[in-house]
Amino acid sequence: SDGMILSISEVENLEAADLDVDYPLVCVGARSTHGKADHVTPDDIQEARLAAEYLFDHGATRLAVVGLRLRGVLEACAARGAAFDSRLVMSTGQDWTIGSGARITQQLIDSGIPFDGIVAFNDQLALGALFTLAANGISVPEQMQVIGFDNIEEAAYFQPPLTTMDSCLDWIAPTAVSRILDRIDGTRVLEPSYITTQSHVIARATTRV
Repeated sequence: SDGMILSISEVENLEAADLDVDYPLVCVGARSTHGKADHVTPDDIQEARLAAEYLFDHGATRLAVVGLRLRGVLEACAARGAAFDSRLVMSTGQDWTIGSGARITQQLIDSGIPFDGIVAFNDQLALGALFTLAANGISVPEQMQVIGFDNIEEAAYFQPPLTTMDSCLDWIAPTAVSRILDRIDGTRVLEPSYITTQSHVIARATTRV
C-alpha cells in the first residue's frame, strides 16, 4: 500500500483524529502527533536550551524570547542561575514573519526592560529583530546578541549574518523516507515513534566570539 510523509507547520495544531488514517503515515514539523503516527523532528526543547546557552556562553545575561519553545530557554536560565523576566517573552501567535519579529522587538525595546540577548524561534523573526535593532541604533553583537532557528538561506547573507540553529533538514528527509518505507514494508515497525536528533549552533556575526 502507499504511504504519506506529511510536513506541517509547527504553528498549526494537528488533532489526534486528523492522524487516524488507514495508510502508513510519517509526520515532520508538527508540534505533536498524539502517538498516532511516527514523528520525525529535532528536539525543540533541547534546541532552545542550546540556543539560550550559546548566548550565555558568549556574554549575554538577560534574554528576551520571540516566539514559542520557551521551556528550553527556561531550563538554560535555571541551569545558569540567570534571572528570567516573563515580560521579555513575546508570543507571535501564528505570525512568524520578518514583520512580526520587527514589531515585537520594537515592543521589547519600548518596554524599557533591560535585555542583551534575543532567542527568536525562526530566522524570519530574527531577521525582523535585526532590522529593528539597527533602526534603534543598537549594535549587534556588541550591545545585543541574536540567535534564530532553521538556517534559512537568507540568514547567511543578511547584515550582519545571522547565528542560527541548524534545521537538521539533511537528517529529517532521509529519516522520514526510511521510516515510511519501513511502514509500507510492514516488517520492522510496530508502535508509532518519536524520532529525534540534536541540532547545533551555526555561529555567525550576530553573536560574539
